[in-house]
Amino acid sequence: MLLTEKMKQDLFSKLERAVIDYLFAERERIHDKTMKQIAEATYTHPSMLSRIAMKLEFTGWIELKEQFLEEIEYLNRHFSDIDANEPFSPKDNLMVVANKLAALKQMTIEDTL
Repeated sequence: MLLTEKMKQDLFSKLERAVIDYLFAERERIHDKTMKQIAEATYTHPSMLSRIAMKLEFTGWIELKEQFLEEIEYLNRHFSDIDANEPFSPKDNLMVVANKLAALKQMTIEDTL
């Protein structure tokens, strides 16, 4: 399961959810931010970020942040227009569905190589 999917699960407190929502809203812009800066922006304590990392089975905030940024970069690069979990909607016609599935298959093959 992708880290971003784990972060969307309902296993976080209200304050932890505020931090996670901030991470998703800021995405790539957190690269240079410290724990203290993120905590100040979310009106929480820096230890909150460590607790979130522990809940997600990371050794600490730095490891979580690095993995989150890598995953965001990967998703932006590979799945900018297609959601891999829900690649098409009921409104899409057969050709759109076929094209989206083909694009996902091609990306999967390229990633495997």
